[in-house]
Amino acid sequence: MSKFSYQHIIDGQGFEISIAGIIIVFTALISISLFIYFLPKILNLLDKVLPEMSHNGHGHQQKTVKKKDDQGTIAAIAYALHQGQSGK
Repeated sequence: MSKFSYQHIIDGQGFEISIAGIIIVFTALISISLFIYFLPKILNLLDKVLPEMSHNGHGHQQKTVKKKDDQGTIAAIAYALHQGQSGK
């Protein structure tokens, strides 16, 4: 067996290959970090240009209608819950 020698690494361009690998890995990590950093800003800009649309599953836009709470319905639900918890 031969002894370990840095000359074998130098002859096979080991240092150059390892430096190139380190540069490639850190470049990829920096680009991923920048993408994650800028993603919320990009999405906020896209939200202004392309606002969210709600669909009913058939490709038609669904209109959302807000109704006032029916006080009688709320009172009936509260009464039923109270009766159920009190065991009557």
